[in-house]
Amino acid sequence: AQKGMWDKVYKLASKQGKPMVVRCAAMHAEAEAKAGRFAQAVNVLKKQGCRVDEANLPYYVRICRLVLSDGTVESKNENSIVPDAHIGLRDVLYQLLRGSAGESKINMRSAPEEVKQLDRFLKVLHLSSIRRVCEQ
Repeated sequence: AQKGMWDKVYKLASKQGKPMVVRCAAMHAEAEAKAGRFAQAVNVLKKQGCRVDEANLPYYVRICRLVLSDGTVESKNENSIVPDAHIGLRDVLYQLLRGSAGESKINMRSAPEEVKQLDRFLKVLHLSSIRRVCEQ
């Protein structure tokens, strides 16, 4: 993983099951985000998936912080100041925290602090997405 050989990492992880693949995806996405490749980081999570797992939560929080703190705007929509990574990350967090039915899969009162942070990040990303829609 440290050498960027993620295909081999995923191949080995897949032999250990989906939870290990998801764990590797969280590490891979964090590495991409630290390198400033925010859209790639989000795409890793979209492709490989993510789970509400105590071991992965710190990675997701760090990825959100990195994506949201970036001052550059990489957007395919030239009329928007909202980065594409915001839209993709919103989709990932929504799936993680709400699921496909749109109902909260997690009891937020008893959730770990990282989950509560991710929920706040999701709200910020929803507002960012709304801004993009309004800009169109």
